[in-house]
Amino acid sequence: MGKKWVFGMKSSQTVADIKRLEREVIQHRIKSLNGQEVRKWRIICSLYKPKQGPKSSEPLCDVVEFEDRDIPSQLFITSGTAVSEGGTDLRERFLVPLFGQPKVRNAVEGTVFTLGDFIIREGVSTGTPTIFVIEIEYEPHAYADGCDALARELMADIVGHHQAENMASTRHVLDRFGLLKPGALFSPRHTAVMYLYVL
Repeated sequence: MGKKWVFGMKSSQTVADIKRLEREVIQHRIKSLNGQEVRKWRIICSLYKPKQGPKSSEPLCDVVEFEDRDIPSQLFITSGTAVSEGGTDLRERFLVPLFGQPKVRNAVEGTVFTLGDFIIREGVSTGTPTIFVIEIEYEPHAYADGCDALARELMADIVGHHQAENMASTRHVLDRFGLLKPGALFSPRHTAVMYLYVL
C-alpha cells in the first residue's frame, strides 16, 4: 500500500448533477492524463450513538467499513482521537448490541483509475450534503509523511487549480490522531481517519 490523500468538496448541487460533472469532467480529465479505468469501488462511514444514557456525556463512535478489494474487510472504529480496528464481525457482536443501528450512514461510490505510479479513486457520497471525493494513492511511497506537493499537483491537474485549493485536505486530522510519527508506514487506519473527516 502506498501513501494516500483524501480530498472532499461539499456541494449544494443534486447527486445527479454531481454525478454528471464526475462523468463529463473529472473522469474525462483523468483519462486525458492517460488514466485507465479499472473498476468500481465503495466505502461506507457510519455514526453510532449509545442506546441509553445522557447524550451529552456519552462518546460518539464513528465506524469506517471499506468495500474494496485493496483493503481487507475490516472495521475502523474511532472515539475521540483513538482508532481501533477489527473484523467485520464486530458490527454484529459489539456495535449493534451496544449502540443499535447506525444513526448516520454515508457511502461514497465511484471509479478506480490507474495513472502511472498513482491509483485514483473518485466518487460521490450518497448522503446529505453531497460530497465529491478524490483519493490519490502514490504507490512508490509507503510512509505516512511526505510527497504532499506531488498529490496537490495531481489534484490541480484533475480538478483545476482553483478547485484544488478549495477541496478539504486531511493532513491535519492525521496529525491530530497521532498518525504522522516519523518513519510511520501508511496503513488502512490512516485512510479510515481521512474518510471520517471528509464525510
